[in-house]
Amino acid sequence: MNKAPAFQFYPSDWLSSPKITLMSPAEEGAYIRLLCYAWADPHCSIPDDDATLAVLSRLGEGWFKGGSTKLRACFSVSPSFPGRLVNERLLQERQKQEAWREKSRAGGKKSGKTRRLKREWSLNGGSTTVEANITAPVEPNGNSSSSSSSSLSLHPKKDSEKEETTMSRSSRDFMQEAREVLQFLNLKSGRQFREVDSTLRMIAARLKGQSEKTAVDIQACKTLIAKKVREWGADEKMAKYLRPETLFNRTKFESYLGEVSLCTVQTVTASSVGNLRPVPAGGGPKPCSPPSTTGSSSNVPSLVAL
Repeated sequence: MNKAPAFQFYPSDWLSSPKITLMSPAEEGAYIRLLCYAWADPHCSIPDDDATLAVLSRLGEGWFKGGSTKLRACFSVSPSFPGRLVNERLLQERQKQEAWREKSRAGGKKSGKTRRLKREWSLNGGSTTVEANITAPVEPNGNSSSSSSSSLSLHPKKDSEKEETTMSRSSRDFMQEAREVLQFLNLKSGRQFREVDSTLRMIAARLKGQSEKTAVDIQACKTLIAKKVREWGADEKMAKYLRPETLFNRTKFESYLGEVSLCTVQTVTASSVGNLRPVPAGGGPKPCSPPSTTGSSSNVPSLVAL
């Protein structure tokens, strides 16, 4: 199948051509037909045979009564394919289209590579995967005579910043931490949320934060989950919101995290997660709840179990 199903037609050039002006309407139509046959040919050519051209042009006897002289003047012998004729202008259009497709193909590959590197850069904390000043090429537009370009730059960090990031955010496996957080949510809520890529990436984004200062510890996420399970688990209307898209929504997450900051978090190890339960009344500090409006500051509750 021909990869170039159409060629550009320039009315001004066509109407101003002296050769076409001297043609009869039948000869002009025959010329268009021959151009179409040439374009459909893999080598952008037509056969150099009068009998064949008389049929292809639909001039019939008219081809042998002067038509061939005017139409052959618009073609030349192909230097690469003996026995074939080519139209120089049409051949130029074919070459322009082939160059444009090749440029688009190369641009697409480079853009895909840049997007992949950018995703890796984002997941790894933005310091170790992608080198500075990566430029993403833009595929040329449909007009072969012009194109636009833009670029994105991932600016390098100072050596001290790189070292600090490498030892903290970039040394963390956010996707693995996200899996652990999701497993904890399933355990506490009794749900079975699957470890799909979109869910894990959303949780990982909250863990990573926008910078080193806004990165969130995995323990904070577990505390947040435990708190919301206690608050919403017994409420039929609210229990349905014990889900990743609510708890780890970019805007709501910060609000929920702010609530957790009012509580004192006790470290929970993997071996003790299954045995966690609220502390019995009178047996110690109570689960986190809104501070009392009366009494001294010593009455502020604290969270001791998830």
